[in-house]
Amino acid sequence: MDSNNAQGAVLKGWVESRFGLFPNFHKTRIRNFISNDWLIYIEEKMNSRYHNNCIYMQLDLVYEFCQWVVERFQVPAATHKTLYRGVDTLDDCVVKDEGRHDKIVRFNSITSFTDRPGIASEFGANILEVRVPMVKLVFFNELLPHHALRGEAEYLAIGGDYRVRVLS
Repeated sequence: MDSNNAQGAVLKGWVESRFGLFPNFHKTRIRNFISNDWLIYIEEKMNSRYHNNCIYMQLDLVYEFCQWVVERFQVPAATHKTLYRGVDTLDDCVVKDEGRHDKIVRFNSITSFTDRPGIASEFGANILEVRVPMVKLVFFNELLPHHALRGEAEYLAIGGDYRVRVLS
């Protein structure tokens, strides 16, 4: 799925609405609220085609169900999940450089990860290893029996600043 289309804008809008986390990328880097890039994002997220059937409430249900499954079926001591993301460059997203392999990275408001480093390597030369708090998981591969994201062992997580380890 393409996170830079109108459906992706709606997901980012849901995170913005529920968690107050604004997107920093939609088709291009969003640097401020008075830019043309911000207006394109707003236009796509507000498109009435994607707001039928109370889409934000449906996304609330997916998030709540995900959290219920995590709480009910995971080991209670598991507060984080180690996930991976492949990126070509770190130029725009590094907030703080803490060494050659350790960095603080600002991810978009909702970000896609995988639990397999091999799959992450298909999406970029740099593989980022991230410990994502379980409470930030919105969706994961085994949550539903049939969905469009199955091929990449995908996890969707609420973004923000994360400490990452660069593996390659």
